[in-house]
Amino acid sequence: MTTTQDRMTTRTAVHAPAVVRSIRARLSARRQAALAHRRLQDDLATFRTPSEIADLMALVDSTEGPDAEEIRGILNRNLAAFYRRSAWVA
Repeated sequence: MTTTQDRMTTRTAVHAPAVVRSIRARLSARRQAALAHRRLQDDLATFRTPSEIADLMALVDSTEGPDAEEIRGILNRNLAAFYRRSAWVA
């Protein structure tokens, strides 16, 4: 005779590999997104002065979407970092 607990254990054991695969896939996607973001930050780090950042920001301003927002955010952080560095020198 199978009890409710036996059926739940069997059901859980059957679905466990699928759950593990799903979690691994999500973690892998997050790692890949983080790596892509770091690469983009590294690429945009070469734009350091206000005039360089303004030139690139003018190009990005005509674009909409999550990628453009991500680029704007990175450029704004680069600009803020420039002014923080300038404040230490002055």
